[in-house]
Amino acid sequence: MTEEKNPIPIQLLVTKELSPDENLWLRSLRTELRLDEIDHIINEYEKNKHSRRYQSVMDAITRGNWEKMEEEKKMCDALRELFAEEFEAVEKEKQEAIKAAEEAAEEEITRAETRFAILTQRLLEAGKNDQLLEAAKDKAYREKLYKEYEVL
Repeated sequence: MTEEKNPIPIQLLVTKELSPDENLWLRSLRTELRLDEIDHIINEYEKNKHSRRYQSVMDAITRGNWEKMEEEKKMCDALRELFAEEFEAVEKEKQEAIKAAEEAAEEEITRAETRFAILTQRLLEAGKNDQLLEAAKDKAYREKLYKEYEVL
């Protein structure tokens, strides 16, 4: 009898048959979790909630068992509470980034205004009104004058 060889080796995992203690996360990647299993997963996740890997697995588990999680208000409240800290941290980082960007933009505007004010003063003192008018219209010419008049 000749043995047939598959071109693509396949391995099946029956997640329900895995040891619950040793394979909690792999075993939980299914759509028919019981509420007690969901509760256990949430408690275990809380210990590792700052890990991207655990976050990804928990996201997949949550999406796959969304209806079950919604059935039990306690579970939903626990999930909201569990993720609230992370949502707040992301929102805080977002607000800080916006504030920093606004401050940087404001500083850049102030710097540009100061540079142009210094150039304007120097050109007016030199009686070079035509150059000032051209500098106001033409950015490349203005940059040339900044260098020429040593306005950094």
